[in-house]
Amino acid sequence: MKKNLIAMGVAAALTAPMAAQAMDAGDGSNVELYGRFQAEWTNVSSDLEGSNEPLYLNDMDAGKWGIFASEKLGNGWTAFGRFEWDEHVTDSKDSDRAQYIGVSGDWGLFLAGRHDTPYKITGGVKADPFTATNLEARRGGGMSSGVFGQGSYADHVFAYASPDFNGFSFIAAINPENSDGSVYGKDGANLYSIGAQYKNGPVWVWAGYNDGQDLQVLGEDIKAWKVGGAYTFGNHSIRAQYEDRDGVSTGVGSSSVLGSLYGEIDSESADFLWVAYVLTMGNNELMVSYGDENYDNIDGYSDDAEVQSYTVAARHNMSKTFNVFGGWKRYSVDDGDNTDDTDVITVGMRKDFKI
Repeated sequence: MKKNLIAMGVAAALTAPMAAQAMDAGDGSNVELYGRFQAEWTNVSSDLEGSNEPLYLNDMDAGKWGIFASEKLGNGWTAFGRFEWDEHVTDSKDSDRAQYIGVSGDWGLFLAGRHDTPYKITGGVKADPFTATNLEARRGGGMSSGVFGQGSYADHVFAYASPDFNGFSFIAAINPENSDGSVYGKDGANLYSIGAQYKNGPVWVWAGYNDGQDLQVLGEDIKAWKVGGAYTFGNHSIRAQYEDRDGVSTGVGSSSVLGSLYGEIDSESADFLWVAYVLTMGNNELMVSYGDENYDNIDGYSDDAEVQSYTVAARHNMSKTFNVFGGWKRYSVDDGDNTDDTDVITVGMRKDFKI
C-alpha cells in the first residue's frame, strides 16, 4: 500500500508526473517542464441559422505547458508542486490551469491550491479517450461540463487522495469559502466533491458527488451525482456513465451545445448518459459512442430540452508523444418545438513533450 497518487490510477490529473529525465534542481529536487500542442481543423454544419462554421482552426483548450517539482523528504514522504497554464497554437489566448502544492506518503496524498474536482477525474474525462477534442463527451456529448461537472478547475481547494486498497481508492476536496455566488461558475466557491473507484483487472467502476452547498440556480441547490463503469476484454472496452444534476447553468456546467446554439440557459435539473465502445488495435484506437442529455424546466426559451449525440472517432499514435485523430459527431437538439441537427467533422494532431 505504499502507492501514492503518482502510481495510482485513482486520477491521472492528480498524479505527479516525475520522469527519469527530470532535471536535478541541485537541492535534491526534480523539476520537469512539460506541455502539449494541439490543433484541429473543424467544420460545423447546422440546421440552426447562424450556427454554421466553415473550416476553422481550433485546439479545444488542449494546449498547455507547466512546471512540476518534487523532492523526496525521507520516511516515504514526497513534497511536490505544480504551475500549469493553457497555451493555444491557434490564437494568443492563455489562462491558468492547475496550480498547487502538496505532500504524499504511504498514507495517501494531500494538496492545496487550484485543481480538478474529484467528481471530474473519477471516471468522467478519464473514461473518454477523446477528451479535449471536438469529439469529446462533455460539452454536449453525454457528460456535463464546467466546474461542477467534467470540466474546468476549482480554486482554493484542499484535497486528499487515499492510497490504493486492493483496487479501491477515493478522493475528497473542499473549497470552504463563503460566497454570494457571484463567482461560483469560475472558482467553485463553497464546493465539496467526492470521488471513489474500484479498478482491478478488466473491471473499473466509479461514483462521484458534487455539492455547491448554499449555491442555487432557479431556486434549486447545485448538486450532482454520477455512477459509471467499464469492462475490458482483449482489445475491446465497453464504458458507460450516468449523471443526475440539480441547479444547472451554462455558467456552472451545462451542455455547451445548448449554450452555443441557444445562448445562456438555466435549468432546474438535468441528467446525462454516455455509452461508448472502444477498440484498440496496435497504435490505433476507434471509438463509437452515444450520448443523451435531458434538461427540465429551462428558463428562457422552453420548458424542457433534449440533446442526443452520435460519435465515430479514431486515433493513430505515430509515436508515444505524437498522434493524429479525427471523426464525426452529430448533435440532435429537441427543444420541444423543433429538432435541429448539427454535424461536426474534425481532424487534428497532438504533440506532448517532457524535458
